[in-house]
Amino acid sequence: MGEELKKDRAESKRHMDNLKAELAKDSPDRVRIHEAINKMEAINTLIHLRRIDSLLDLRQLLTPKQREKFKRLGEKREHAMKKESIFQFRNEAELRLV
Repeated sequence: MGEELKKDRAESKRHMDNLKAELAKDSPDRVRIHEAINKMEAINTLIHLRRIDSLLDLRQLLTPKQREKFKRLGEKREHAMKKESIFQFRNEAELRLV
């Protein structure tokens, strides 16, 4: 699974690089831009689906008590990510004000 993810991320990055290069041109080609975006989105969708499938597979292996603990860990992680993003936003806003 890890190798597939690395491959998918590398391919998505390649399409992002193509998109950036096309956008940097004096006369960017809309068709190429749309193709790059569509390819990136397809890859990202596949990555998300695999992640969800892995979580669902994992949950089937857990006992109810383990599932509850896993849920609490996920909530803690989500809370920490939100808190970090709030601080990041505040720092970016402060930078713009300076």
